[in-house]
Amino acid sequence: VHDNLVYSSGCKSPNKNNTNQTNSMKYASTLLFCVLSLSVVAQSSKKDFRQLLKMLPSKYETITAEGSTAKEQQLIDQMTITIAPVEGSVLGKNTFYVKYIRGNGSLYRQRLMTLKYENQQITSESVAFVKDSSFIDFYLNPDKIKSLSQKDLKVSLGCADVWTKTGDEFIAKMDSCPFKSERRGKDIYIFSRMMISQDGMGTTEAGKDENGKILFGKLEGYALKLKRVAMK
Repeated sequence: VHDNLVYSSGCKSPNKNNTNQTNSMKYASTLLFCVLSLSVVAQSSKKDFRQLLKMLPSKYETITAEGSTAKEQQLIDQMTITIAPVEGSVLGKNTFYVKYIRGNGSLYRQRLMTLKYENQQITSESVAFVKDSSFIDFYLNPDKIKSLSQKDLKVSLGCADVWTKTGDEFIAKMDSCPFKSERRGKDIYIFSRMMISQDGMGTTEAGKDENGKILFGKLEGYALKLKRVAMK
């Protein structure tokens, strides 16, 4: 359902050799939107950052799942998400292992997510494993954590999520992140949201083409709402 995304240019120009004026204008608008989105984010404090670091680790189980198609519904139904801190890895401090497991027990996604606090903003960036099967439940294996190297990792999304605190919730947003889709053979743009609270999590993502057409996913609300449960 979702594309196999192999690289991202973040807030850089997706294609410097593109001579089509219309496409160039679209790319310029995308980049401007990306820059403005980062510049107007509400400021966060170090206290907020410390609170988020403490709040993230948990196991989360699906309460509701709302796919935009029957195929997507089947894909995300009964998803379980685990977020666990990873100490002593090549990625440094404030790194978390994030694992998505489908209702049938198969691996949907796993990432390493690193959070940073700079210029009064909280951001996170994720990387994927080159060979997923070798790193399932990576956070439980101290030897693998210590031996992890950059060659074991690859770019996941490439754009940073920006976190803000709203009431008792932390919300991460990533808007209009350009990717090369292997399956579609062209650039698409990713939008994602994640909400973390003391009670649980909400998460959603969607992809658009350069004309703004939604290719997959859900933009409004959260496709997945999950409750916090004890991590064994």
